Amino acid sequence: MQRLCWAVENLAAGMPVNVIEVEPEPARRALEALRRMPEVK
Repeated sequence: MQRLCWAVENLAAGMPVNVIEVEPEPARRALEALRRMPEVK
């Protein structure tokens, strides 16, 4: 839990840590899947 708080505090301060970069196409597909999740019942 401490690491999560640390990461969120840094993110809020504009200094993200442990950033993972993803290629554009897999990122686009993942975002689309996340957008669809609320539609699944």
